[in-house]
Amino acid sequence: NLQQAELSEAYMKWSNLSEADLRGATLQSTDLRSAILRDCDLTAADLMEALLLRADMTGAQLVDAQLQWANLQYVDLNGANLQRANLSRARLERSRINNANLEQAVLFGANMIEVDLHESDLNEANINAADLFWANLKNAILFRVDLSSSRLRGANMFGADLRQANLRWANLRGANLEDADLRGADLRDSIVTDEQLRRVRRLDRAILPNGDVVK
Repeated sequence: NLQQAELSEAYMKWSNLSEADLRGATLQSTDLRSAILRDCDLTAADLMEALLLRADMTGAQLVDAQLQWANLQYVDLNGANLQRANLSRARLERSRINNANLEQAVLFGANMIEVDLHESDLNEANINAADLFWANLKNAILFRVDLSSSRLRGANMFGADLRQANLRWANLRGANLEDADLRGADLRDSIVTDEQLRRVRRLDRAILPNGDVVK
C-alpha cells in the first residue's frame, strides 16, 4: 500500500506497479519511464513533471491527478480514467488513449501531436491552445469541449460528437470532419473550409466562421 507515499524524484524506471494503490501519492519529477502501471490507482496523485515515457498505464485510475508538464510520450492509457485530471502543458505525443474517460480533464496547451483518442470521452474537457496535429479523434465524444485556439491540422474527427464545442480560432485545416456532429458548435474565426463543413453529419445552430448561425 503506497497511499500518500512521498516518491518525488525517485528513480523507478521499468518498475512493475500493476494494481498498486498510489492514491494521493506524490511523484513529482519521478522517473517512471517504461514502468508498468496497469490498473494502478493514482487517484489524486501528484505526477507533475513526472517522466512517464513509454509507460504502460492501461486501465489506470487517474481521477483528479495532477500531471502538469508531465512527459507522457508513447504512453499506453487505453481504458484509463482521467476524469478531471490536470494535464496542462503535458507532452502526449503519439500516446494511445483509446476508450478512455477524460471528462472535464484539463489539457490546456498540451502537446498531443498524433495522439490516438479514438472513442474516448472528452465531455467538457478544456483542450484550449493545444497541439493536435494528425490526432485521431475518430468517434470521440467532445460534447461541450473547449478546443478554442487549438491546432487540429490533419486531425481525424470522423464521426466525432462535437455538439456545442468551442472551436473559436481553432485551426482545422485538412481535418477530417466527415460524419461529425457539430450542432450548436462555435466556429467563429476558425480556419475551416466550406468543403469540410459539407461533409459533417449535423450543423444545426452552429455558428460559422463568419458569425452566421445555421438554422
